[in-house]
Amino acid sequence: MQPTNAPKIAPSSSAIRKKIGNKVNMRDIFTPEKLKECEAIIEKAHTDFLQDALDIWKLIINNFAELTANPDESHAIIKKIADNSLAIKGKLDAVGYGLGMKIAKSLNEFATNDTSPQKHMVIYGKHIDAMNTVIRANLKGDGGAIGTEMTQALSALIKKLA
Repeated sequence: MQPTNAPKIAPSSSAIRKKIGNKVNMRDIFTPEKLKECEAIIEKAHTDFLQDALDIWKLIINNFAELTANPDESHAIIKKIADNSLAIKGKLDAVGYGLGMKIAKSLNEFATNDTSPQKHMVIYGKHIDAMNTVIRANLKGDGGAIGTEMTQALSALIKKLA
C-alpha cells in the first residue's frame, strides 16, 4: 500500500498523446506569430529588469553622496549601500552583466563587514567608478581583460586599505 502523500508519477508522453489525439502538433500551438509575441514579452521583461537594476544603482550613487556629505551617519548609510548592492547583484547577473554582478558582490561584502566606513571612502568610490564604467561601456559578461583588471584592482585596493 502506497502512502497518501507519495509523489505521483507524470504520465508518459504517449499517454498524453492518447488524451489529446495525434492531430495536435507543437507547430500548431507555437506559430511564428505566437513565438514573436513570446519573444517580445521576454525582451520587455529583460528591459524592465535592467531598468530596475539601473534604478537601484542610482540609489547606491545617492547613498555614496550622502555618505560623503554626512560621515557621522556612516554606519546607517553603509547599511543602505550593503542592502542596495545585494539587491542589484542578482539583477545584473540575470541580464548578462557578470562583471557588474562581481563588482556589486564585492561592494556588498565590503560594506557588510566594514566597521570604519569613514576610513574607507576611497574603496567605496572606486566601486562606484568601476560600476559606472561597466554601465557606460556596456561591459556585458565578465568584461574580458578589462573586467579581470578591474576586479583585480578592486581586490588589491581592499587588501591594501582595509
